[in-house]
Amino acid sequence: MIRLMTLEDVPHLPSLHAEGRQTALQRRQATIALTHLYPRLYFGHPWRDERIGPLVSVGDDGRLNGAMGVVSRPLLFRDRRVTLAVCSELYVEPRSRSKLVGIQLLRTFLRGPQDLSL
Repeated sequence: MIRLMTLEDVPHLPSLHAEGRQTALQRRQATIALTHLYPRLYFGHPWRDERIGPLVSVGDDGRLNGAMGVVSRPLLFRDRRVTLAVCSELYVEPRSRSKLVGIQLLRTFLRGPQDLSL
């Protein structure tokens, strides 16, 4: 199941992300970034749109098995207000890659309420 990420999901991101990191230093750096930067970047920016945000994939066991960073930005285009959504980090736990979780996250992002996707 793909859904919008909540602040309650943030503590689970380091373990999900760590599976793709080789060294203890990389895992430690990722943990710091995910627990301190993610909430500010994705939940604390001034242009936040409640309909658009980071996404998570939840497996049948209830655990996160994928995540994608998404931020929104309001823009003016020919005097018309439009919403841009920008996706960034995308990671999927190795055991879930055969379930096409990454493609499901990307598809959900592209089908979002934004006017433009990047």
